[in-house]
Amino acid sequence: MRSAFAFVVYSVALIFFLLIPIFSEHGAELSKVTFLIRLLVQFVMYAVLMHFGLRLVGKSNKDLRSTSVVYAYIVGVVAPLGVILQYPILLGFGPSALFGTAEDTLRLAAYYQAHPALFVYGGVVGLVLAMIGVLIVVAWFSRTHRVGKFRVLLCLVFAAAVGAAIQARFSCSVRAGRALAQVRLALWRGAVLGASCAAAPPGLGHPRGWRCGSPAR
Repeated sequence: MRSAFAFVVYSVALIFFLLIPIFSEHGAELSKVTFLIRLLVQFVMYAVLMHFGLRLVGKSNKDLRSTSVVYAYIVGVVAPLGVILQYPILLGFGPSALFGTAEDTLRLAAYYQAHPALFVYGGVVGLVLAMIGVLIVVAWFSRTHRVGKFRVLLCLVFAAAVGAAIQARFSCSVRAGRALAQVRLALWRGAVLGASCAAAPPGLGHPRGWRCGSPAR
């Protein structure tokens, strides 16, 4: 368990260092403590949700420790890979492509219209990551927890949907219209995050101390 948790921490540290040039290029602040806590909380949340789904839907008798170990190694590999593959978009648009609000998503759509090649690239990368993530999660949890692959897939959808709803509930938006937009955004991002088991670089809202809404270049 300790080695698996350490693997996740090293993965988060790698993501942090990968994002330093992005935040520096766009003049955004990056808090090491906030970043670490944010991603670790997301990791724990999705690990617990996945475990609950496996117990409820998959009828698995494995404990939370077993689920967390498997989830940790999947996230530790897939999450940094996702950031690396999205680097061209992050360099051009900024960190709000990962941590932005609903308004940033609208700006990102306009940015894609001005850069259709990046739009195609982002779509292909997202699709490939989602497919790889689903295949890995289904195969690993089906084997380690002795649960049918279809049931594992249902657990994955459950974890993604509930996790997205929780993130939307605790987003920094205070206006009703923005909150509704963030719920829709969270459902989409949560599905991709759940499918790829990313420890969540993607998230909603701005953590305190971050300024991710720098104008697109």
